[in-house]
Amino acid sequence: MHKLREKKASGLLSNSTTTGSNSQNSKRESGYWLPQLAGLGKAPYAGEGYVFYRNVLDYGADNTGASDTVEAINAAIEDGDRCGEECGNTFVKGAVVYFPPGTYKICTPIIQLYYTQFISDPLDRAVIKGCDDFTGIALVDATHMCRTKHNRMAQEYINQNQFFRQIRNFVFDLTEMPSATDDHGQKLVPTGLHWQVSQATSLQNLLFKMPTASGAGDNLTHVGIFTENGSGGFVSDLEFEGGSIGWRVGSQQYTAIGLKFTNCVTAVQMVWDWGFNWQRIEINGGTIAFNISGNGGIDKQGIGSVSVIDSTINNTPIGMLTNANATAAPNIVIDNTEFTNVGAIVQDTDGDVLLAGGSEKVDLWAHGLRYKAGSGSLETGVVKGRPPMSSKMLDGGKLFTRSRPQYENLGPGSFLVATEHGCSNDATGDNADAINSFLQQAASSGMIAYFPARIYTIKSTVTVPAGSKIQGTSWSQIQATGDYFNDMNNPKVAVRIGEPGDIGTMETVEMLFTVNGPAAGAIMVEWNIRASSPGAAALWDSHIRVGGGIGTKLDQATCPKMSFN
Repeated sequence: MHKLREKKASGLLSNSTTTGSNSQNSKRESGYWLPQLAGLGKAPYAGEGYVFYRNVLDYGADNTGASDTVEAINAAIEDGDRCGEECGNTFVKGAVVYFPPGTYKICTPIIQLYYTQFISDPLDRAVIKGCDDFTGIALVDATHMCRTKHNRMAQEYINQNQFFRQIRNFVFDLTEMPSATDDHGQKLVPTGLHWQVSQATSLQNLLFKMPTASGAGDNLTHVGIFTENGSGGFVSDLEFEGGSIGWRVGSQQYTAIGLKFTNCVTAVQMVWDWGFNWQRIEINGGTIAFNISGNGGIDKQGIGSVSVIDSTINNTPIGMLTNANATAAPNIVIDNTEFTNVGAIVQDTDGDVLLAGGSEKVDLWAHGLRYKAGSGSLETGVVKGRPPMSSKMLDGGKLFTRSRPQYENLGPGSFLVATEHGCSNDATGDNADAINSFLQQAASSGMIAYFPARIYTIKSTVTVPAGSKIQGTSWSQIQATGDYFNDMNNPKVAVRIGEPGDIGTMETVEMLFTVNGPAAGAIMVEWNIRASSPGAAALWDSHIRVGGGIGTKLDQATCPKMSFN
């Protein structure tokens, strides 16, 4: 790592979240709850003194936009000998890196290490602004190239193993970046985010601002997001303005909801995939909405299948450009999507129009191999016999969706903190009774139950009452352990969400449900509550993980494959 970063700045600057003066910085914290509560989190296996929550200003970052501040930001990210070069992965040294509102000018990439969240204020998003002589792959790089001990260039992480990452509430400003950002002989174009990730990763509430063509001779090269491979993933509520390509993406599978593209020459250029769902996408202007004609991937497998659902595409010559080679073309489904002033809704690379343009709503149309028995045949056209959907599944004629709550209008006074009400997050003891009491108190007082980061062990069932709102940070863990959960013939619930027959509300955000040691009878989560209205009872960015993590006694060292112990 860079020599300046090795100093870490942590010995010189506190990790305070107060609003003390700093002559270099124009802004400190807003009223957003997260910077005042996230610092209560711990990393119990990371060692004494490890800092879980980092505010980039405490490491000397400049949020006035006056100077290149990438070194200070990267120092904040790397502090604590975290998982960087030749590390591979970690579930021990996680970190929340907070960017207070302001403008952060950078001239080389910010490197997001494994198990890291970048977060800013949802109501006053930090701006990451590329300078006019920027070099490197992207403003933020989640898969940094490093030099190995054999003096070879390699990616720090295997793309299919890129778990537990998050970026929320930022503006990526590419408007002053040069048309090429070549670095160490590698040809590169200006890019906002290099996002090559896997499961339990998300992007939310991001804006990518890029130059817009002012004339026919303009040569735009800017790209909002570049994802060449991986096994994601989920993104929502992203906006792309201008540029050559909004999102250049290839991945095994992905779900994207609530994306808006305005005057991107190509809104989406797909490299390859197995399956990709695009839902509630809005595309305005540009030349091509979806370019799905490529044959990318290691084996040039190209695009497997693409679904465009509940979307709108306006004022583009081509809605979807597909491959003319029938054996290489993707399966396409267009479902409840509105087209306005579109030259050709679907066209192939030979210029043949598969679905004529104009202004119309496509109810359900498909192109690709349709399997009715053991072999498929190429079919194109309207799909008849759509199964009826309950009105409870719909919102304004579209499938109901609800974005992850961020509680952006709330301050810390709206939260009840678990560790201040008898619960321990140091991965020891039995917290079941304390957590049950805490959850009852939070629900009865109408407050959000906040679990500071890391591990809350339980040796009996935790019951979450109806009406609860639960918020974790960096996937706070409720971890079942002990004999109570170890009888497969008498299974026991670890976390019960509501009681049988409950109707009401429930919000659970950024939690991880896990086990420690033998737990053959553990039912990780039992969901009982029925939503009183669409979306009123749900989980967001919450996961179940059985084994595999440090300290679970279910890793390779303590529970080797085929040992049956």
